[in-house]
Amino acid sequence: MRSFTLRPGLVLVFLFVGILSWGQSAYDLALRHIQQQHAEWGLTAADVADMVVSDQYTSSHNGVTHIYFQQRHQGIEVFNALINVNVLPDGRILHVGKRFVADLASRVNATQPVLTPEAALLQAAQHFGVEVNQAPRLLQQDGPHSFLFEGGALSHADIPVKLKYQPLRDGSVRLAWDLALDLPRSPDYWSVRVDALTGEILQQNNWTVECAFDGAAGSFLAPVVDDCDAPEPHPHPAPAAPQRMNGGDGATYNVFAVPVESPIHGTRSLVTDPADSLASPYGWHDIDGNPGAELTITRGNNVHAYLDTDADNISDGGEPDGGPDLFFDFTYHDTLEPADMQDAATVQLFYMSNVMHDLAYSYGMNEPAGAFQQNNYGNGGIGGDPVNSEAQDGGGTNNANFSTPPDGSSGRMQMFLWNASSGDNVLTVTEPTDIAGLYAARPGAFGGPIPVDTPLVGEVALVNDGSNQPTLGCNELVNGDEIAGKIAMIDRGSCEFGRKSLNAENAGAIAVIVCNFEDALVTMGAGAVGDQVTIPAVFMRRSDCEKLKVYVGNGLLVQLQAPTHNGPTQLDGDFDNGIIAHEYGHGISNRLTGGPSNTGCLFNDEQMGEGWSDFFSLITTVKPGDTGELPRGIGNYATSRGPDGGGIRRFPYSTDFAVNGQVYDDIIGTGAPHPLGEVWAAVLWDLYWKFVEVYGWDPDLYHGSGGNNMAIQLVFDGMKMQPCQPGFIDGRDAILKADTALYDGAHGCLIWEVFARRGFGWSADQGSSDDRNDHRQAFDLRPECIKELKVEKEVTDFITAGAPIDVTLRVFNHKEETATNVVLTDEIPEGASFVAGSASAPVVVNGDLLVFELGDLAPGTALTITYQLATDPTRFSIQEFFDDVENGDANFDIEPLEGSTIWEIADLIPHSGSFHWYIPDEDGVENDQTLFFVSPFTITGDNPAFRFYHRYDTKIGFHGGFLEISVDGGPWEILPADKFIRGGYRGKIGFQTFAIPFLDAFWGNSNGYIASYIDLSEYVGRQVNLRFRFGTDDNSPGDEVGLGWLIDDVELMDLFFYNGQACVTSDQGDQACTTAPAHGTIVESDLMSA
Repeated sequence: MRSFTLRPGLVLVFLFVGILSWGQSAYDLALRHIQQQHAEWGLTAADVADMVVSDQYTSSHNGVTHIYFQQRHQGIEVFNALINVNVLPDGRILHVGKRFVADLASRVNATQPVLTPEAALLQAAQHFGVEVNQAPRLLQQDGPHSFLFEGGALSHADIPVKLKYQPLRDGSVRLAWDLALDLPRSPDYWSVRVDALTGEILQQNNWTVECAFDGAAGSFLAPVVDDCDAPEPHPHPAPAAPQRMNGGDGATYNVFAVPVESPIHGTRSLVTDPADSLASPYGWHDIDGNPGAELTITRGNNVHAYLDTDADNISDGGEPDGGPDLFFDFTYHDTLEPADMQDAATVQLFYMSNVMHDLAYSYGMNEPAGAFQQNNYGNGGIGGDPVNSEAQDGGGTNNANFSTPPDGSSGRMQMFLWNASSGDNVLTVTEPTDIAGLYAARPGAFGGPIPVDTPLVGEVALVNDGSNQPTLGCNELVNGDEIAGKIAMIDRGSCEFGRKSLNAENAGAIAVIVCNFEDALVTMGAGAVGDQVTIPAVFMRRSDCEKLKVYVGNGLLVQLQAPTHNGPTQLDGDFDNGIIAHEYGHGISNRLTGGPSNTGCLFNDEQMGEGWSDFFSLITTVKPGDTGELPRGIGNYATSRGPDGGGIRRFPYSTDFAVNGQVYDDIIGTGAPHPLGEVWAAVLWDLYWKFVEVYGWDPDLYHGSGGNNMAIQLVFDGMKMQPCQPGFIDGRDAILKADTALYDGAHGCLIWEVFARRGFGWSADQGSSDDRNDHRQAFDLRPECIKELKVEKEVTDFITAGAPIDVTLRVFNHKEETATNVVLTDEIPEGASFVAGSASAPVVVNGDLLVFELGDLAPGTALTITYQLATDPTRFSIQEFFDDVENGDANFDIEPLEGSTIWEIADLIPHSGSFHWYIPDEDGVENDQTLFFVSPFTITGDNPAFRFYHRYDTKIGFHGGFLEISVDGGPWEILPADKFIRGGYRGKIGFQTFAIPFLDAFWGNSNGYIASYIDLSEYVGRQVNLRFRFGTDDNSPGDEVGLGWLIDDVELMDLFFYNGQACVTSDQGDQACTTAPAHGTIVESDLMSA
């Protein structure tokens, strides 16, 4: 990492005297801001006293200076502990990303290493299974803590080793040797921390990203900018582009030129001088910064493209040569095998890699920001790091990857060959004619092959395994006579795909169709027994299966046949511009987040790297006439899916929610990075098309002024401004700040609208950026974006009978004009009375109505009024049934559905008394247990409700519980989320836990006991039973299980509560009314005395 001290020869010590002037540098203003704000951020003076600057540069298009401060302790850097300060040209602090470790000095374990750097290298070599007899030779030493070793047999590149601190999840910070290993004959480029005392591997991050396509106000000197008190979107001039040079080298390439995505999306064409004159002023074959190309092969300042068929990470030699005229036209035909088109493939890879360089450069990834270039032409940055793009890499198939070391070391892209397949076009309905036609069906990774010459034709039958979910097919089928000789249709869930298919085959099925519970296609894995399946198995979307199920048993005939394949046996990913753009995108996002000297900022659990990369694939291949609603698949060429295929993601990208309705919660329970990235890419794609809707689309990808260009610029700027280890809300906020910097916040509400639509709204909570499962989604806009006069009401939420109620009313004028003669009224609920003198503003009591005359409210005005109500001591919730678990289990029964760890009465942490119901959380165990009442309840009263106190602490997103209800002796049904008055479900739980799709449940950590209230008014006069159901699974990611689920003090009551309506009006006709949420003030229960 490149770093320099805050002042020449000195570390930062906060000994500032006097007042800073507006004329100070961005660096000084950033420093001053940290000095003033660090305590509010929870940092001590010592935490920021030894920091250094790792990167600093200014974005020319918006004038923002980005300064990245690296935390240190006694001169030793803390891994990924960065504060990045973004300073506007006028000196205001725009945005700060904070990732320093609080109270660092108390957390570190040592300041001197026990292991030598050589010993740490040998530990790492052993860890990765590389045999070395001795540590590589020392090449260079910079001070006592920084070394450079020869790669030797251990690494393709030389090995930097530096003493650092590694923060751990338990809050400790351990001294470690930080080193980078580019393993020989491997795509992996490891960034590793080895404990400097014990030799333990503390953390390892792979710089090679595998893409398997299967607050507070600032100081008075530098105020923090508020980006959302902004007008509605309006035409806003783009900043003047930097002066473009007349460069180029006259090179011509016969390629699939953008926006053509691949051979299935268009034809090749001859393009001359495609190099952008700003990004590549001397063309793509220059390296010395003088007119004229130094190289005539596929190599230049930005990219070296070459074959690496033997996977040794160096060129096979013989790169395509365009001769003195730089004319690159080589044989391509879609019937040829990749080995017969190696020159054309290398040229295509060279072309698209350069396009991505020029694209990134045009939107601000220039030399100081970490551009991949051999020669930086005197513009800053380090240089010496063009991308090595390896065509037809022999290290794998059906894949691609990109390695991103820090600025000054070359990125590496490896493009592999793909096995040609029939794609998803294998299933045709032949009868009945109403639904006849070709349907998308993805063959599984197990089972018999889909026939090519003679189709497999059969009637479809739905399986029955005799369970309470009979169509899951997880048990031996009980309707074998209906299945034999037919194609078995099975629903996804509960057990492995291989098990379902084998059960169907054992019952005589000739093929299997597995139906998803959502409109997505996945490739089915074999699991434990799938290798025993010999019949074909395919997977279909829910919507398609629903169409077919209507005709099961009524003449539904299906044909399975792979289309005749006359082409090559393999396809070359080098001809898929979308994949190349995706891979290069990892280099962009890794160098822009956290600064070019730190490419380790996107290894946290909620990072969005795959999302940005899919976004780059999409934006580079938009054609005139395209719309946001058009479904766009990723990787259709390489995966043989056709130009209109659904791609390799769960859903194709589209602004149409009927096509892609993914929201924030859809990342919960996912393990791989791609399902995480899909949701981020979806919202960025929405943003792109929203800007196009307002400002139009410009075909000039690099320097256009359309809405597409504006959105792309905000995405690039957001990456620079967000913190190291960002989460989705961090990314949203950075884009909002980018709009503030570039467009004075003109599009704040437009951006809020886009993000709120997919659950990233105003009240969304990210939680930890290192946990994709702990957030809370929300779909609300920033209040200022709804141009209305508004009122909010808040009350004491729970009292005993006779206790007072504190009421808070807030009135906002978010309109753009003054509201005159504003009047606020609030209803006094029956049984309550106004406490005279308690109001914070003049009030008139008019019967059961309080009237506040507020006068005229200017735009942006916010008023708060408080008062108090007295309550009737004889009015309370009526207790119908109560069990505090102090007298045994007579009122309860249990039923194990799976597993052996059952509900039991325990005395761990009761809500009251000494005992409670309890079931532990366990890792690696399938468990499904229920607790219910022996006798049902007859529901009576005006507001019947069921209340229980509980606390839960479980594996986030995977282990948890929910309630089921039985009415009049009927079957158990899931109690829906909308039945909860308070204390509702935490969110969707992973499908594999209960094999129930889209199930709401309690999971994570309730942080102590909470009261949950269930509205039973729908069931008045009926018999109701309730049961608590808790489950764990044996294969969810992570091992951080908690205490479990504890339940105490369960009660059936007739609920009594106070809640009046508050309204605000104006002379302009405004009227807004509201009540306090969740039934307002609930009164504790008691027994009726008569």
